[in-house]
Amino acid sequence: MCVDAHRVLLLAVVFAFLVPGLEGAGASAAGVAPVLADLPLADCGIAEKASALWHASSELDAGAERWASGSALGDAVARGGYTATALSGLRVYGLDSADRPRLNASSCRILRDRSLNEVGAFRRGDQLWVVFAARVRLPNAESGEQTARRALILVNAAREQGHLCGDRSWARANAVQLSAILTAVARAHALDMARNHYFDHVDQSGRSPADRVKAAGYREQRVAENIAYGTLSTEEVIAGWLKSPGHCENLMEPRFKEMGIAYAQGSGTHRELYWVQLLADPR
Repeated sequence: MCVDAHRVLLLAVVFAFLVPGLEGAGASAAGVAPVLADLPLADCGIAEKASALWHASSELDAGAERWASGSALGDAVARGGYTATALSGLRVYGLDSADRPRLNASSCRILRDRSLNEVGAFRRGDQLWVVFAARVRLPNAESGEQTARRALILVNAAREQGHLCGDRSWARANAVQLSAILTAVARAHALDMARNHYFDHVDQSGRSPADRVKAAGYREQRVAENIAYGTLSTEEVIAGWLKSPGHCENLMEPRFKEMGIAYAQGSGTHRELYWVQLLADPR
């Protein structure tokens, strides 16, 4: 059984034109235009209006202020309750100097990243802290039943076509069916990981996936479990497993006849999704 974790990426980039010793009063930027008014976007070949590229976030404004006060970027944003799947920061010095700041290649990569669609900033004197982020979104507010049905369609589409799992080619396999018991067991393990902030096939009682399935009264000849953390949609989690050889082999195993799948959202600073899928061959 393989583990495939999808985790949040935190990247802080500092501009190259540093001018030390500048101080001033704090003033949080409000709205997209003021946030980016002092950034020469044309240096990166960006011709669109800022309002068309980013949404202003007061939560990210507050995070930028905490970052400016010395907190690490990820902590500064998470402390305000904003849960990001991607997060980048730009720190600009010398906005009031005679020489106009210019953006370097690293800064331009952040500004061109269209996955970062929200922005916040904090300005103190001629220094500006800008935070770009993408917010965690639950899978289209689907119910657990809708999620399982959608996952079943995606899994069976892959099984019908056959798939290359790493270096091994798998022929087409018969469709699997949803199992209410397997889904309930998957949901229980997802909730346990989410509540206790761990990520493992073995739960905190030392039980394996097979142990949990048997305890629920499901009689199986073989069972496999796929887990993932941080994935945002049903489509993304299945696609991620199909790209991972071990998980992909579980999905394509022709002896499996039934599956169950569920997710649970974490709490605190671990508010991304814990996904669990079980595949089994019943007796």
